[in-house]
Amino acid sequence: MKVLYFIPRTKGGNLPFFTKEFFDGIAGMAEVHVMTPRHGDAPQTGSSVVVHRLSAYRMMIGRNKKRFNRIVGEVGPDIIHIVGSWDITAYYIYRWAEKYRIPVVLSPLKGLAPWNVLRSYWLRRLPQLLLYQKSLLSGAHGVHAAGRQEQSFILDAALHPSLHRQKPWNSRIAVIEDPVLTDATDVAGAAAAMMRLYAKVLDSNPFMRMTEEEVTAESALLRVGMSQDSISADIPRETRQRLMQMSDAAWRRILLHATDEGIADMVTRGALAMQLKRKSIVIESTGRFENTRHSDKRRPEDIPATAKGRKAERLAGRYGGDDAAVRICKMIVDVAQMMKGGTLCRRHLADLYAAVRFGNCNERALRLMLRRLRMSKTAARLMQIMGETLWLEPGFMPLEPLDDKGTDDIRKTLFNLKIQ
Repeated sequence: MKVLYFIPRTKGGNLPFFTKEFFDGIAGMAEVHVMTPRHGDAPQTGSSVVVHRLSAYRMMIGRNKKRFNRIVGEVGPDIIHIVGSWDITAYYIYRWAEKYRIPVVLSPLKGLAPWNVLRSYWLRRLPQLLLYQKSLLSGAHGVHAAGRQEQSFILDAALHPSLHRQKPWNSRIAVIEDPVLTDATDVAGAAAAMMRLYAKVLDSNPFMRMTEEEVTAESALLRVGMSQDSISADIPRETRQRLMQMSDAAWRRILLHATDEGIADMVTRGALAMQLKRKSIVIESTGRFENTRHSDKRRPEDIPATAKGRKAERLAGRYGGDDAAVRICKMIVDVAQMMKGGTLCRRHLADLYAAVRFGNCNERALRLMLRRLRMSKTAARLMQIMGETLWLEPGFMPLEPLDDKGTDDIRKTLFNLKIQ
């Protein structure tokens, strides 16, 4: 594992919790790099840690992105750990890490304590909270609290200490006691606990670290797992070769993501059908954080009919549509609605693919129903998406695929929802 720390400022090179001995402990288990402002005291990290310097002035005005890009390109970190609070440069690092799909861990170091929040509250803290601090805290993929008291500060964080929120900004918190202040743990134990936090964050956000090859591999396994006959030969030869050479770490990310998207059973079935010898993973024992995106994993038959779905049933009698045509029409309507609401998961797209690929419906009636519901273009765009990701053949598409700006919007939506 490669860990990249960002430390905005230090006092004499010393930090609470993050001592030279702690960094040495982390460096014994992972490759450690530290980013810090060019002007100022360098943090005491030990000789085994690589330190990268950034311009503090440029960071304050949102610059230094090229330098950050160069460091990320050279290091290739799995995790970025931001140490400290209330520094706008930390927010820039968080935003840039999001673009590179690198999970972020935040250590506030008592920065969210009420006495720190109330310091110059109206002139400094409130504008900082509104502009970036709230976004940084709520967006962090994991938060390190150096004690139970700090955990309560993070859970009770609000625009003012006197306000109490029913729902915390971020509940993905791991308590790792400061070995300097307590006898409950030592430096080696704190470093080991921090490494477990990093592993937990990575397992909780598998899609962020999946490569394009791994996304394609998941699609190939999903296609084979849904097949009612042997169609593994339809998978491109290059993809099949990559499946055979897939590492255990890549398989773990694929299976974790497939579990989040409700397709783990089909992906596993596809791996068995293609005779891929992979280790089984008990997802429940991985100890992941709760998924922040609550997707709708109900099966199509369990989703109540919408107004357009009920209209499709009425139109079926007029156009001679059968049950299969009505079912596909309802599924397209539901997929479009869940994409709009952000609750779509890949299981819905897989069910739609199976209904189109292996079903037998009155295609003429389906096209007429979709036209009356003003869903023809959406359906054609979904055919294009399924053709790209699941190799749906044109002969099985009830509509001609459409690739336009609307299709690009669907691709972006699926990516933003961490589906594919």
